[in-house]
Amino acid sequence: MTLQAIAVLHKIKNLSNDSDTALRLDPDGMIYPFASDTPSADCTKYKKEIISIMDSLKDKGYIKISSNHIRLTQEGIHFFQNFTILCVGFIYQRLIPLIALAVSIISLILSRNAS
Repeated sequence: MTLQAIAVLHKIKNLSNDSDTALRLDPDGMIYPFASDTPSADCTKYKKEIISIMDSLKDKGYIKISSNHIRLTQEGIHFFQNFTILCVGFIYQRLIPLIALAVSIISLILSRNAS
């Protein structure tokens, strides 16, 4: 996922208060809740790519897009929690081989110094 998509997802999360509240996306890149136009998420700097960002978020399952609104899914609401779990899992999978490699290199160095 690109940094731009993460930034837009973060703005959507803030605007919806981490819920599945329906929001609307204007063609100019502004995201509004249906209740009022006062709070908004300014995504105009991604105006040229906002459609592809939204499609990417939809394809990854972070948002649902209907004809007139967007909503966060459970994966979108808890994106950072899921990302943290993935990172910890990745580190954990790589940590044991890394420790084994470090121990073997240290033992090789110590055995060469001992002789």
